[in-house]
Amino acid sequence: MTARGLDRGLVGSGHHPDDGDHGHLLDESAHLSDKPAGTGSLPALAAAATHTGGVTELGDQFSTAGYNVLRTRRPELFAKGGPGSIEILEPDAQTSEDGQQFGVMYADQYVTLLRDRVRFPGGVEGAYIRVIPSSPSPGVVVLPVVSGHILLLHQFRHATRSWHWELPRGFRDDDDASPQDTATRELREETGAEATRLVMLGRMHTNTGMTSECVDLVFAEAGEVGTPAHAEGIRQVRTVATAELEAMLLAGEVTDAFTIAAYTQARLRGLI
Repeated sequence: MTARGLDRGLVGSGHHPDDGDHGHLLDESAHLSDKPAGTGSLPALAAAATHTGGVTELGDQFSTAGYNVLRTRRPELFAKGGPGSIEILEPDAQTSEDGQQFGVMYADQYVTLLRDRVRFPGGVEGAYIRVIPSSPSPGVVVLPVVSGHILLLHQFRHATRSWHWELPRGFRDDDDASPQDTATRELREETGAEATRLVMLGRMHTNTGMTSECVDLVFAEAGEVGTPAHAEGIRQVRTVATAELEAMLLAGEVTDAFTIAAYTQARLRGLI
């Protein structure tokens, strides 16, 4: 995992009737880690962007062309939901009533920001902003257990400007043939520990109101812990008993959604 940051503020506008008013500044802070995306990213979209004052501004041609490329490459992102769903309309009208464009509003190798022209279930047409990972491959969160204790990282996250107790996680690399490969690699890179047994725990979506991002959850039994990856903002590796982790959850010391989801899945399956 590299030290380059994923989390950034993205500018756009749009009113989501089902989620409340998100305003004009979208803080994209739900990404897995600080490393490049894997197979299927959209470098052509990123290359067409120009940066002004830290904010990416896109011309009409880029916004429309990038949107059409995305529809072709990632059709699952434009699937029809059937009766009662939010319908994605063709972005024929390049500008909405509030003067904002439809289409791809920002893209790089990590994240793509879309402003869809949609029809809501009540019949009203409008705009909906959503954030999608530029790679179609889900990231991985790994719950390591060492000698019966759960391994936690104390890691600094730029998006929250805070230190968090959380599980190892990361993007799936091009060289990773499976989520298990990613889990093994991330565990080794971040903690120095080697996985001896892996169990898939399922998949979770991180924020269904704003992003299509999902991750695979993996349980791992692991051997001896090595040196934490200090260069990645990890200052401590700690093993805790199940009861201690639950006390941390109740006390609000663990707030990371990935960690809570992975722990819940492992607990329900009787793995811990």
